[in-house]
Amino acid sequence: MNDECKVSFPIFDELCERGEAWNPYQYMLKLSSAAVGKILLGQDFHHFESLDSPMHRLPMAIAEVLVLNKKVSTMGEWYSHLPFGDPKKLRDLGQEIADTIVKSMEEAKASGTEDLPLQEAALKAADVIGTVSAMSNEKEVKS
Repeated sequence: MNDECKVSFPIFDELCERGEAWNPYQYMLKLSSAAVGKILLGQDFHHFESLDSPMHRLPMAIAEVLVLNKKVSTMGEWYSHLPFGDPKKLRDLGQEIADTIVKSMEEAKASGTEDLPLQEAALKAADVIGTVSAMSNEKEVKS
């Protein structure tokens, strides 16, 4: 998490040097989602490569799911089953997010993880996905 904060400092310094007022919301969103992406998925979202770096698709999809879920859930259960409009978009975004997580898990497994007890897996892994993919239960069956 410290590394993600350090990467953002040059951007904040540049904003300060401009002497202009700026809205911190987008940068805090980038910073928090970058930290979560690194800790959970082991992915660098490249949010602070430049002042105008775009948001990664995953946090944008999650934010959009939250908005759509509120809209769809207030319309009644029947509405959520419609094959078009916001309900379809909500399902598609949910699938996109799931696919991204599954891809991260497959990449972690492909990187040569070994079966380890939970405590050892947690100490050796760089992220949560790596911990889960390296973890085995007491019967040594891969989780």
